[in-house]
Amino acid sequence: MSGLKESLAKEMMMGYLRSTISKPMVRRMFSSIEIDEDVEEIDFELREPLDDDSDSNFVEEVLVLGMVLAWVDPKYHSTLLTAQFFGNSEQRYYSQSAHLSELKAMYEKAQTDLRKIIRDRGYSLSYINGVQP
Repeated sequence: MSGLKESLAKEMMMGYLRSTISKPMVRRMFSSIEIDEDVEEIDFELREPLDDDSDSNFVEEVLVLGMVLAWVDPKYHSTLLTAQFFGNSEQRYYSQSAHLSELKAMYEKAQTDLRKIIRDRGYSLSYINGVQP
């Protein structure tokens, strides 16, 4: 987010974070979650905790992937993609279809990764607790 004022960048990031936490597939993992914007801290309690380090790493990965989705989603689903840029032989050519393809790939990968990480943790916890999925 180069070129943005720090306060605007933080506001946008908090929006992406709130969007991620509000998604049912993410929210249902927590018995409680609170964001303290002043000190930039997240307090959470998972419904099925494992240990502090694993839980923290898991939550970070989930929130980061969710924030990537929240950032890409309006760009991917926008009807106003950046205009095509045609330059001379020394400049690169950027097409809308290539841009859209890259956004689609990024969106789908982040979405798939988020679902996999949540699914895999469920399987792992079931295995550790001796419950068959």
